[in-house]
Amino acid sequence: MIKTLGLFLILTMTFTSAFAADSEQVIFSKARKLFEQKKFTQALDLYNQIPTKSDRWLLAVEEKAWTYMHLDQYDKALAEARTLTSPALSGLTTTEPFLMKALIEVKLCDYVAVFKTLKEFKQQKRIQVEAIQELAKKGRNSVSVATLEKFMATPDDWKAMGATLGLMPQLFYHDKQMIAAARKKNMSALTKRLQQLAVIDNNENYRILQKMNLIEVESIQRVHMATNFDRKQGEKIEKGSDDLVFKDSDEVWLDELDSYQATVSRCQKKSGRTM
Repeated sequence: MIKTLGLFLILTMTFTSAFAADSEQVIFSKARKLFEQKKFTQALDLYNQIPTKSDRWLLAVEEKAWTYMHLDQYDKALAEARTLTSPALSGLTTTEPFLMKALIEVKLCDYVAVFKTLKEFKQQKRIQVEAIQELAKKGRNSVSVATLEKFMATPDDWKAMGATLGLMPQLFYHDKQMIAAARKKNMSALTKRLQQLAVIDNNENYRILQKMNLIEVESIQRVHMATNFDRKQGEKIEKGSDDLVFKDSDEVWLDELDSYQATVSRCQKKSGRTM
């Protein structure tokens, strides 16, 4: 009787977990369809149904942020982006949240924040990008074998894989082919499929890196225009007590960050480029 009850509980927990996963997948499908139809408010209502305890919650936050951007609610979009790029969580996200955050900051003309985001992107995502690149090229990286072994042992418990998830394709443990191979204890099939997923992520990382480079160039150009061409030609800048002048140049550099921000706030909203 006890064994029967134990088996019943295990089956019930497995069924409940699978049902929750299917329900969340349905929510995402409906929300994305509404997003494509430009029904952004309705899409947000669905994304908010994903609970914080779900391993898909970060994905929901990311898609909510893009939705807020399309509603021109940049304050809310930026709040979501800051959550995703926090050092505490960025190891479980892709490179895209950093692109999103930088785009929002460009729209707000906050170039000091843009350059800070670009710096944080390089610091927080370099190892992850390199690990995915290695996995896509060679079919394995420093943590892939050990992670897959844990996945085979407990294919229904993604938390058991621990911190190494940050160096693997995002949400690979939800991929149907990966789950099937894990349950069959087929390491060869797991490795092959993992490399395919890594190639997809690597291509996406390359796209993100290109756009981040564009944002950096665009921001530098806008700052240059704001600080150099927004004053009358031939206008002389008086040197203040807190200003720095390089010995090999007559150009005055302002070392106060608040002055710098005040100057670049007079930016042009449209540049003719699209990210």
